[in-house]
Amino acid sequence: MIITSIREEDKKRAAVSLDGEFFCLLYKGELRRLALKEGMELTAEQVFLIEETILKVRARNYCMHILERQSCSEKKVMEKLLRHRYSDKIAAYAVTYWKELGYIDDLAYAGNYISCHYMSDSYRRICEKLYQRGIASETVEQAWADFSENLKEPEEEYRIALKRTIEKKSRSLNLADTDDRNRMIRYLLGRGFPYREIVRELAEG
Repeated sequence: MIITSIREEDKKRAAVSLDGEFFCLLYKGELRRLALKEGMELTAEQVFLIEETILKVRARNYCMHILERQSCSEKKVMEKLLRHRYSDKIAAYAVTYWKELGYIDDLAYAGNYISCHYMSDSYRRICEKLYQRGIASETVEQAWADFSENLKEPEEEYRIALKRTIEKKSRSLNLADTDDRNRMIRYLLGRGFPYREIVRELAEG
């Protein structure tokens, strides 16, 4: 493999391309230590050593940095690694590494998200948010199933969520006014609550 280009990425790093394809970002000190230059031929063993001793270690550390700051789905972690100019191969390695250690767990992530939002958001809205975060539908379904087992009265909890949403929104609306009442209904429908439940709760309120 031939180093076809070494281009400055920023003040500290340079982008290295092999055979015309982007390979990785290396710090300028690493370039000097490895004595890498444009036109130089690298053996498969040399490429392997760069991946194993530099890129994979760095990707693991950056991945841990991401997870220490906030809980993320597997997809979001992967996206952050790719935006940071790690190759698909190296990013996938880092995600798998922490996934096997239990630090990346989409089922646990979905379960925590449901626990935090089920009182304020509808089932549909929560599912949509999780799908947007890259959680697979079967994982979301399993998370709901696990969560529901821990709720003695899930239907009552759902009605409490609807009631609290109405109370919060009604602070800025006059529900005795037809227009405001219709605005409330549209708002609740937009959050995924069923029309029949909305009408019943407003009538009882």
